Amino acid sequence: MTMAEQNEVVMKDVVRDYKMGEVTVHALRGISLEIKRGEFVAILGQSGSGKTTLLNMIAGLDVPSNGTVEVSGEMLSELTRNQRTRFRRKSVGIVFQSFNLFSTLTALENVEIGISFALDKNELQERALRYLDLVGIADKAASFPSQLSGGEQQRVALARGLAKEPPLLVLDEPTGNLDAETSEEIWDLILRMNKETGATVVAVTHQTSVSKIAHKAVFLRSGQIWGVTEDFVEG
Repeated sequence: MTMAEQNEVVMKDVVRDYKMGEVTVHALRGISLEIKRGEFVAILGQSGSGKTTLLNMIAGLDVPSNGTVEVSGEMLSELTRNQRTRFRRKSVGIVFQSFNLFSTLTALENVEIGISFALDKNELQERALRYLDLVGIADKAASFPSQLSGGEQQRVALARGLAKEPPLLVLDEPTGNLDAETSEEIWDLILRMNKETGATVVAVTHQTSVSKIAHKAVFLRSGQIWGVTEDFVEG
């Protein structure tokens, strides 16, 4: 396998500028980054450092003003919006801080809706239940979000992201709304999912403690990478 084949994400000289009236905001200033297949990478930095913009590039939710972004062999920076939507549907699991669960659907249905485009009814339920079990809440399959704790809701969101069986799972502050104990449980779960599924995990977080369990931690400041630490994870 070549080095190119081992990389899940390759970003080269990525710049992202936004116009806000007459003001130009320089969100990313020449980011170059490689993430290997199967790595668990934490993106850290203060508010406004460019963390979410970087994650949006990797997930195909946005494209650079300059530079290139290649993910899972697709040059996202050259795709149309519709092509990027199809790419995300097939290849990216996304988990947000706010859970983004449908309040009128059960936990099982919330997982199913994320993969309904790809499977028939029997396969759909079987896979959704399998991933609810994997994140430890199969017994809550019939519960609605309002009947679940914050930690349980985030486990449903993780199951939904993983049930696509994507090569890439991206997480934007997945424990931002959780207490310290539950937050630690979710990060331990994310690490275990990374090991068990082999999915590449890229997570934005403000919690510096996560850098100690990730394979790689990327620290941003003012839209630039100012530090990278690697190989904390054992085993």
